[in-house]
Amino acid sequence: GRWRKGGAEAGTGAGAEPGAGANRTSAAAVDDPDDAAATLVSAGRGPAAAVTMGSPTARRSTPNHAELERIALAAADSGDLHGAAELLSDALVMRSRTLAGTRVATDPVTTVTIERLRSLSTRSGHSRALAIGLGAAATVDADLASAVRLWREAATLWLGAAADPGAAADALAQAQLLAPQDAGLLVELGRLHRDTLGDRPRALAHFAAAHATDPDHSATWLPLAEAYAAIGNRDDARPLWRRALDELPLDAATRQGLIAQLA
Repeated sequence: GRWRKGGAEAGTGAGAEPGAGANRTSAAAVDDPDDAAATLVSAGRGPAAAVTMGSPTARRSTPNHAELERIALAAADSGDLHGAAELLSDALVMRSRTLAGTRVATDPVTTVTIERLRSLSTRSGHSRALAIGLGAAATVDADLASAVRLWREAATLWLGAAADPGAAADALAQAQLLAPQDAGLLVELGRLHRDTLGDRPRALAHFAAAHATDPDHSATWLPLAEAYAAIGNRDDARPLWRRALDELPLDAATRQGLIAQLA
C-alpha cells in the first residue's frame, strides 16, 4: 500500500479505473502504531525525529496532533526545516486518524497545520511532506470541493518536485471519486497515464469515461480520438476529429493534421 505508519510512502499505484476506488487506501487508513517509533520513524527521518523520540512524551505514549505540532515548530526554530515539515505532515495524518475518516465541516486545527506545512515545505523544498499532509487533510474535509482541491494540489506536488507520478495518479483518482461528474479530472488522469505512466489502455478508459460524463467537454475530443486511432479504431475517432475541426479554435498545423486524418 502507499500509506505507511507515520505518513505516506510512495508506491507504484497508477490510479483507479474510472468509477473504481472502493478499496483504495488513504492516509486515514494507516495501521495503528505499535509504539511511538512506528508512528514517527520512517526512512530518511532527520534530526527532528531523533529529538522527538528522545522526548518524555515519545517514550510515554504516541504523541497526539498538538504534541507533534509543538515539536515540529521547535524543530523549525532550531533550523531543521526538513524534519519539521515531516513532523507537521505526521500531525495531519494523526489528525485524520483521530477523526477516523469523519468529515468535518470546519476544522481550524487542520487548516492552521496545513498553512504552516505549506510555509515549511516552501522554505525547505520538502514537497513530499506537503503532498502527504494534503492527502491526509483531504480525507476528513467535509467540503468536498475543498477536498478535491487538496487532492489536486497533492497530485501537482507528486508529479512535480516529489517526482512520483504513480502517487499523482492516486491523488487525482481520489479527487475523481469525490467529483465523479468532473470530466476535467478524468481528462487529467487520462493524460497522466498516457504521457507519464505510459499506460495507454487506462488512458483510453479515462478519456472515454470523461466523454461519456460530458460529451460537450471539448477537452475530451482530441485525446479520445487519438486514443481510439492508436488502437486502430478510426470509426470512433472520426466524429471526434470532425467536431474538433468544426468547433475548436485550432492552430493551422493541427487543423491540417485533422483534415488529413479525415481524408
